Amino acid sequence: FCRHPGQIGRVYAFDLAGAGIGALGIVGLLFLVFPSTALRFVAALAFAAAAFAAFGMVRHRWLAAGGLG
Repeated sequence: FCRHPGQIGRVYAFDLAGAGIGALGIVGLLFLVFPSTALRFVAALAFAAAAFAAFGMVRHRWLAAGGLG
């Protein structure tokens, strides 16, 4: 929100839309697979998103620190 103060409404709208789509996706996923499998899938997706975001950071030390865990 600090980087784009003039577009807070737009950022918030996309945040809410993404949360809604994610929630519907999880409900749909739970109809297809066991909950333990869905949890593994969501964890892998979150790890991939964190790694993708870390590559965009100026300091790559955070990626190494995250790998140590």
